Amino acid sequence: MAGWSTEQTLPARASAHQVRLQGVRAASNGKVFTLLLDAHRDCNLLPRVFRHIGGRVDKLGRIAAGQKWRAVAIGVGLAALVCLAYGPAQALPLISDDYLHIWLARQYGPPEGWARLFADPLYRCRAVSLVHAWLIDLWFGPTPIPFNLSSLFLHWGNCVLVAALGCWRLVGWRVSVPAAAFFAVHQGHQEAVIWFAASPELEVFAFLLGGILCWIMWLRPGSRKWPWYVGCFAAFLLALISKESGAILPALLALILAVERERDWRRWAAILPFLVVSGLYFWAGYVNRGQHLHYNDGTFAIGAPFWTTMPLSIFRMLWGVGLASIAVLALWRRKALAWLLALTIGWMAISLLPYSFLTYMSRVPSRHTYIAAAGLALLVGWAAAVTWEKAARRHRSLAVAAAILIVLANTAYLWTRKHQQYVERARPTEEIRRKLAAGDGPVRVCGFPYSPGIAESVVVLSGSPRDRLQLVSGPDCTAE
Repeated sequence: MAGWSTEQTLPARASAHQVRLQGVRAASNGKVFTLLLDAHRDCNLLPRVFRHIGGRVDKLGRIAAGQKWRAVAIGVGLAALVCLAYGPAQALPLISDDYLHIWLARQYGPPEGWARLFADPLYRCRAVSLVHAWLIDLWFGPTPIPFNLSSLFLHWGNCVLVAALGCWRLVGWRVSVPAAAFFAVHQGHQEAVIWFAASPELEVFAFLLGGILCWIMWLRPGSRKWPWYVGCFAAFLLALISKESGAILPALLALILAVERERDWRRWAAILPFLVVSGLYFWAGYVNRGQHLHYNDGTFAIGAPFWTTMPLSIFRMLWGVGLASIAVLALWRRKALAWLLALTIGWMAISLLPYSFLTYMSRVPSRHTYIAAAGLALLVGWAAAVTWEKAARRHRSLAVAAAILIVLANTAYLWTRKHQQYVERARPTEEIRRKLAAGDGPVRVCGFPYSPGIAESVVVLSGSPRDRLQLVSGPDCTAE
């Protein structure tokens, strides 16, 4: 304390020990220290000291317990929404490419098949999904329910990761939780959740979000830096062997720095290792394009019109609730609208870019919008948080009603129209399975709508000899 002296506070004959005690007390500002010093001269104050410390510890314990139960409530709530939206889909059979995916998993999934797996320029980019499918097939066989439930569980875990974005100070929990709730029921990316062959989308999303969360923690001041950076890089490597779109992580990390208005060049330079690995990853696929299926089957082309595919896909994703969210933010968050749109629309554009080079559609298919849907979810989450904050208390019931309407609209669409579409998509393979189970003779299939490899994989997974299958098309195909 400025101007402090022993003469001002101590009697003339004060001992040196008292002088030291008074000096320590004056230098300390905490109540606990003051109580402890007083207790040195008055033992009756010790109970007060312990009550004070115990009260503080008890308060911290109650806060920690409250946060724990709040996290549990969020997880349970998201699980309820996921089951509400996708519960009926658990009764669906395996669908078309699911059989081929499981057949490939039996070849590449076991450890003895990993050498051949990583020599394949296409399927090494889906190694996580193939090992995942092999384990499920090993434990349960080619029955649909375990595969469907695994996709449901992955989707729930990804919803939790979206909610965890609340640890980012620019987002916060009031935005991330409603964003995760919307992401749980949004029908736009349903193909990635319902169709097991699209599970690489779920897995690459999990590793991308895990890497982003590690990056956010790495940017925090005062935290131990290197473990979070190593965790981010490890998640990046796992994303690359989950799906080719894992290579977008460096761009998403740069987007976070740009939104944060980061000026420290060292943090920007920390992205360089990610960029080098992404470049090597792309180069390894391109030099082997002669053996890469998607470079030769017409589904992918460097010269595809991505400049029209991407904007059209973003607009289709924003249609409805996305545009309404932008309107809400323009009304009540006009000053922050620019950076909000830069983050959310930028996230969507980066996520859709790898899929904008597809040639068989003028827009990105629904299963490939799974990563981009997180950007849309954040946009909706911000609009929900702002609406709840700005709406008068008597009008908040309208906000709740709007949220319920969004949930019901998405779930009803999934339960009716989309469910029937998947039933129809599974019908050709289910017909082959029915004929195989009906007898031991040859199975004649006319006009099979999928590739012969899918029909052959159905026969193999059913435990029948391949020569039982007879695929007929053209003039030789007659009604039975």
